[in-house]
Amino acid sequence: LAVATMILHGKPLEECLKHCADKRPFVLENIGFQRQIAELESILHKLKTKGAAVRNQFQSHWTLYEQANKSLKALQQAKRIRIADNENGFATKLTSITDRPVLANTPHSKSEYDVLAGVKVEIELLIPGLCTMEVRIPRECTIPELKRCLIQHTNANLLSRDMHPCKVAKAWVVVAMFGYDDMYDIPLEVEAVELKVQLKRIKSMFGLTSRIINGLPHVVWNERCRFALVIFSVVRLPTQIASKMSTDSLKAMDDQDDEDPALSPDQVPWTFCHE
Repeated sequence: LAVATMILHGKPLEECLKHCADKRPFVLENIGFQRQIAELESILHKLKTKGAAVRNQFQSHWTLYEQANKSLKALQQAKRIRIADNENGFATKLTSITDRPVLANTPHSKSEYDVLAGVKVEIELLIPGLCTMEVRIPRECTIPELKRCLIQHTNANLLSRDMHPCKVAKAWVVVAMFGYDDMYDIPLEVEAVELKVQLKRIKSMFGLTSRIINGLPHVVWNERCRFALVIFSVVRLPTQIASKMSTDSLKAMDDQDDEDPALSPDQVPWTFCHE
């Protein structure tokens, strides 16, 4: 569907496929959809070159093509990517680069986001048996920092929205990569694999490099990384905290995290059911 949308916006099929190959090297093959995409590009080419002569024959395609082109400029102008002002010193860095202050609660334009290109990377996070989410993580960080980022995203966008709101207590992070069989998955937990072995394996199998900063190994992640957060237990949240999380979830959880939730005596096994 994303490829079809890109074609409607005027992108050549080959360019779309190359873009997809860069972002998602491994996909399930669908011969029928590939044929439909090729037919769509062929029809759009006829509409562009022959114009009114074929519009009646492909009226629905022409309508979609017109709508896509009319909305493209508006979409580009309206698109905004929010950057967490106080997260990892982003606001300070942006101010030093642009030489102007970053105002709180102000959405930043894509051009400002491009200034920080390379600071974060978008990866896929799997909650086994439940769902997948797209998460932005620091491109270079320690494994504990990565885990905190994934847990915060899960708390804010999944667990806090449950009928019985909660937050992650005990969980394991597993790293994989697009294009690799699950036999290559590596638990990023010292209880399962020693840290130095983790670093050696992700370098030898996935090509992920690391370097020592302030005495701690920082791994350089990329867009092909996939992570699974295996949740074992959670801590239920009081009603007043749950209601606060709906508007400022991360701050509410940070305010409550006086101790490690994994050590809380109030944690309970995490279960869910599909409705």
